[in-house]
Amino acid sequence: QLLTIFQCDRWDEDVSLRYGAFRLRSNMNVVCTTAEHKRWVIVSCFGLLLWSFGVPALLRYLLWWEHVYRGRPLQSKRLWKTYGFLYDGYEPTQYNYEAILMWRRAMLMILAEVGYLGTRFR
Repeated sequence: QLLTIFQCDRWDEDVSLRYGAFRLRSNMNVVCTTAEHKRWVIVSCFGLLLWSFGVPALLRYLLWWEHVYRGRPLQSKRLWKTYGFLYDGYEPTQYNYEAILMWRRAMLMILAEVGYLGTRFR
């Protein structure tokens, strides 16, 4: 839902009508160049940063804290019960790879939705 604020177009496909200004695809009554829309774009950017990059960074940091700083092995019962779902299936030296995959997925989703090419070129 955070990415729908970036989807602006001049063409309303439902009624085959071309507008003079860019409008939000999910609600054609909203003009995308207004100050209110720009404020919501900023809020959406913060939300994307928090959820798409902040959560994986926090999980990676927590794993690092437990494994490297505290010196607990990844195979310890406590660490496995709490964070095992994040590094199960990876080599022991690559325990933080799940966070990298989360970041990659987030970047692909953002680039797919907020590309610089118009809808005709996607």
